Amino acid sequence: MNARDLDAIVETFAECDIAAYADMSTAVTFLSAGQGEPGREVLDQICALAASNLGLPGKPPVGVAPSAMAIVSDAKYVHVFKRMPDEPSEALSFRCLPGVDLSELLKSVDAVLDAAS
Repeated sequence: MNARDLDAIVETFAECDIAAYADMSTAVTFLSAGQGEPGREVLDQICALAASNLGLPGKPPVGVAPSAMAIVSDAKYVHVFKRMPDEPSEALSFRCLPGVDLSELLKSVDAVLDAAS
């Protein structure tokens, strides 16, 4: 995983204003890309949202087993979270505006994950 991968997704999907690669268990963001520099507070919130929706090893989300992917929307954004296949506490996170083509976004994310493994 490298910054170019995240930059390419943000450039391809104009509706995605932040892409991040983080360790959910430690709340450390390794890489981020987006329109402008996302602030630490925003990245921390996105990481916490990923952890609460994907779950962590030994700490699944309420009522379900840990998931490989989650899509969560609120009044302003659609958040897409994808767990790293070989690192269960790490995930890719994307904050997008409504209207993003989720199918195409997920294909691009899967291509990045395939190339990284």
